Amino acid sequence: MANIVHLAVLIPLMLITTIVPAHAYLDPGTGSIILQAIVGGAAAALFVGRSYLHRVKTWFRLGQRSENNEPPSK
Repeated sequence: MANIVHLAVLIPLMLITTIVPAHAYLDPGTGSIILQAIVGGAAAALFVGRSYLHRVKTWFRLGQRSENNEPPSK
């Protein structure tokens, strides 16, 4: 049992510490995808922020109601 635990720790450690050249190529479309992800993330963050700001403004407006704003009685 101890041998399995040692192998379970040793094998991932060996794989992480070995250095192998990647020979990878990034085509020009990769930059476009990265830019699109950044712009999309910024748009999503603005939308979420605006939604929470609207909720906060609505919450404060509910506390400012006065007796004059009540609907007329029948």
